[in-house]
This record gives sequence, structure tokens and C-alpha cells, in this order.
Amino acid sequence: MSRYQLEKRGGGLSNLATHVIYAFSDISHQHKLVPSCATEIQRYQSFNELKIRNPLLKTLLAVGGLNFNTQKFSKMMSTQRKRAKFIHSAIRLLRENGFDGLNLDWRYPGGCGSQPKDKQRFTLLCKELKDAFVAEGTAANRDSLIVTASVSAEKATIDASYEVAQIARYLQCINVWTMDFQGPWENFTRHHSSSYKGSQDKGETIYSNVDYAMRYWRDKGAPTQKLLMGFAAYGRSFNLSTASSDVGAPANGPGEERCFTGEEGLWAYYETCSYFERVTIKVIADQKVPYATIENQWIGFDNKDSLDFKVSYLKTNNFGGAFVWSLDLDDFGGQFCKQGNYPFISHLHNLLVPGNQNEKSMVFKQHCKCCEHPTTAPTTTIRTTPSPTTSPTTTTSQTNLPTRTTTIYLTTTTTSPTIATAPTTTTKTATTTSTTTPTATAAQTTTSSSTTSTTSPTITTAPTTNTATTTSTTTPTATAAQTTTASLTTTTPPPTKTKTSITTPTTNPKLNTTSERNHGNFCNGKSRGLFPNPTDQYSFYNCTGQIGTIESCPSNMVFNKQCECCEQDSHNQGITH
Repeated sequence: MSRYQLEKRGGGLSNLATHVIYAFSDISHQHKLVPSCATEIQRYQSFNELKIRNPLLKTLLAVGGLNFNTQKFSKMMSTQRKRAKFIHSAIRLLRENGFDGLNLDWRYPGGCGSQPKDKQRFTLLCKELKDAFVAEGTAANRDSLIVTASVSAEKATIDASYEVAQIARYLQCINVWTMDFQGPWENFTRHHSSSYKGSQDKGETIYSNVDYAMRYWRDKGAPTQKLLMGFAAYGRSFNLSTASSDVGAPANGPGEERCFTGEEGLWAYYETCSYFERVTIKVIADQKVPYATIENQWIGFDNKDSLDFKVSYLKTNNFGGAFVWSLDLDDFGGQFCKQGNYPFISHLHNLLVPGNQNEKSMVFKQHCKCCEHPTTAPTTTIRTTPSPTTSPTTTTSQTNLPTRTTTIYLTTTTTSPTIATAPTTTTKTATTTSTTTPTATAAQTTTSSSTTSTTSPTITTAPTTNTATTTSTTTPTATAAQTTTASLTTTTPPPTKTKTSITTPTTNPKLNTTSERNHGNFCNGKSRGLFPNPTDQYSFYNCTGQIGTIESCPSNMVFNKQCECCEQDSHNQGITH
């Protein structure tokens, strides 16, 4: 992940979220929190530069993910001494790299691979993290690090894995994974993130919907203002096995993979919007969500109408905000949906923060050539308040509406963005996309998921994908990402199955366009995208059809054709060009 690529995909995002989560880090055999690979530290730095654009933004590092080795968590939590070692290493890693907190993404502490007492030990881990973070902040006279968690929305998993009322005391935000309730691992069509129980739901499936999951967490003892509802910037597709295309129609596996995400059964938001201009969109009346069929492909997704309904539900029930999975599944370059950059996340933000009040409260600053919040925000429309009970800084609309948080998982992925699939059962397959996922951001009423403070909505997007489209291991990642920034507008190539990152333009060296000439001879017959210059490793062709430009990587960086990005020149680190 280069600063160039981070800049492209993160443009404008820092002001759409309160929290951005980088997904995912790892746990070593010595029970310490560590980066997932050696190159992550440099990515952490680029990621945290988002806060230069928006000083109110909170960045978190996620650990875990849908496909994470459960035994690493289980062994680390087995004794107080091992937990203390993990907590000490977490404080050091977070502080040294500029993060504001830690997101625990373990959605089944009581599930397969866990120890019998892991449910209670998970509570102890949350408490000890919170206590240690507060003590460290007090001793150093600075803001304490924060602890959040991404949790399952499945009733059986909630019962087996979480002491809900207890962990809620120590967590600033709780990201409820209200998606992937159903999916193409089943043999009939269903929407993966329905708002309500459907007329055909029977048995355990009557619990598999947003309304039941959010109310169940609330009724088990979690304060509503800490609960963030999950939104999926992707759809789940099925391969129809008969002529029937209704809800509940027979299916024989996941839908065909799309050309950009490259994962069967998963369509990124930017892959759906262009198709749906040409097909009839149907609504599942009792579940308040849309679906469509394209030949033998059945796809359930969210659009602006269903987002409107879900945010209205969120506000009516006073939940804390929204989190989104994930950053690179949205139309980050604005080329596919023709609705501007990040149309999915932006629409959520506009619903949670009416009138973009947080943007109107920003002023241009010469020192960074960027827009920032004034020293004192205008009290007529918005105020910024650190909150002890929810995420620290968020922008809150001064109305009678409850404040919400938007959390976005931003993820760095080595493969196509994915979203955590079937969180509750081991039989549900999830795609993984990120070994180094960027982050997640929650946007409460004011910003973004994974989550934010007491007074703003939260949206979380996860750039890494572990098990679902963009979130670390193919999960809509945070990861994290990783959620969830002003844009450097060079022609943005279509999303690729590579690394996704976010960085702030203020400190990034700009690309040098060495030529504006028509390079039709080279780009002729090639798809849109970035291609290496065969005569110069420090530059590349940016093809936009039959034409293109030659652009240069920042100093000390070379073009890597595998990820279509500029990376550190490991062989000539001292050479500039």
C-alpha cells in the first residue's frame, strides 16, 4: 500500500466518519499485539495521517477478524499474566504509531476453537484493557486510549459468547455485525441484511434480521447509545437453479464473481449500481430491503431507499450510530455510480448528519492547505464534545435527535475487498481479502465503523477483508478496515483486487505528471488501470481507455505492477529521483 493509493481511495473520507479502523493486526505466539506483517508499520503511519485533515477523527487498530485463528485469542486470555502482556504490548504499539484505540474483532468467544471459560475471560480482557488504558492516559496526562468491539448479531452466538451487560461497561462502542445473516452458502435465496423477519422465516431464522439483533443486544443490557448498526456496502448473490426468482427461490451456490472484487457471491456497491439502471428492482415488503435478478443471478443489497429506512429505524430506537463494511466496496472514485465519491457512505452521513453540518463548520487553513474545524465550532449548528461514555470526539447536531457515530472500516487488502460473511456458524463460508486491511470507521450521527462518540452518528467501513468483501480475510474489513480525507484526483482506475489504503493529501508528495501527451499506442487495447513503464521503474502509465498519461511515483518509491501502486524502493532507499 503506497501513499499514492491511500490518497486515491481515502479522498474526502476523513470528514465522513468519526472513527476509522485499520483491520487487522495479529497476536504473536508470545501473546503480544503485533502488526500482521513487516511492512505494516509504514502503512500505519500513512493511515494515521488522515488526522491531519480532520483532527477530530479517531483511528483504531483492529485485532482479529472472521477468519482469525481463535486459539490465539483463547491462549492469550487464559491467564491474567498473558492478558497483561498483551495489554502492555497493545499500549506500546498503539502509542508508537499514533492510534487512538483498539478494536476487538472476535465475534465468537464461545464458538469453535474457544475454551469453556472464554466468555467470562473476554469480559476480563475488556475490563483490564479499559483500566490499563485509563491508567496510562492519566499517568502521561493525555487522552486515554479507547476500546471498542465488533460482535456477532446472531442470537445463538450472542448467548454463547458475550456477557453483554458487563462488556458494555468497558467498551466505548459495540459494532453489531447486522449483515450476512443469510447468504449463498444456503440453498435458497434470502437477503443477507433484512430489516425485519420475513414471512417465510422459520425456526432459528426468525432471529436473523437487523431489528431482532439490535433489540436483543439492548435487552441483554447494552446501552442503546453504545450500539452501532452494521451496514454492508456490498450485496450477496445466488445462482438460481430454477426459473423461479422470488425470495426463497431454489439456489445452487453463490453467484458468479464480478470482475473487480473477484469473489463468488459478493458484489461491491460499485458493481451493483451500474447494473440496476437496466433491471427492475423489487422490494421485499415485509423486510424493507431490495433485490434484483439478472438472468440466473439473484442479488440482495442495500440502496438509498433501504438506507433511508434503516437510518430512520436507528434514530427512532436511539441507537448510537452506524458502521460500514467497507471502504473499498463503496464507489470511492465516483466512476461507476456517477454519484460522487463514496456515494454509499456519503448518503449514510447525510442521513445521520442532516445538511452536512460538520462540513459547514470547517474553515480553510493555510498551514496545511486543507479544511479543518475552527478552534471553536459554531455553536448555532454543531459542537464537538469528547464523551466519556461513547467515543471521544464527534460532531453533534444541536437538535433533539440523539447523537450518533459513524465508524468506517478501512482495509488494506492483498486480494479483492471482501466482507465478513456468515459470522455465526462455522459452516458459512466467508471470503477473505485482507491480510493487511486498512481500517474501519463508524459514523454516528456525526461521522463514521466502526463508531463514534456520544453526539454523532457512526458509520464503520472496513477496508481490509478477511472473510468478506473488504474487511480482512474477505470480510467487509475495517479493517478495517479497517472504515471510514481529501482526495487527490488523478483518474482513479477501477478498484482492483489489491491493496487498499488511505492517506492524507496534505503530507503526501504529489504525483508528477511527466507528460500530458496522448499515449494511445501503449494504452490501445488495454483496460483502464495502471501499467508499468517498461523503460523506467519509477513511473507508470495511467490508461483511461485509448488514452493515458505517464505519471511518476513519489521520491524513493517504485511502481509495483502486482498491486498497481507505488511502494518503497527496498533496494535503493537512499536514492531520490
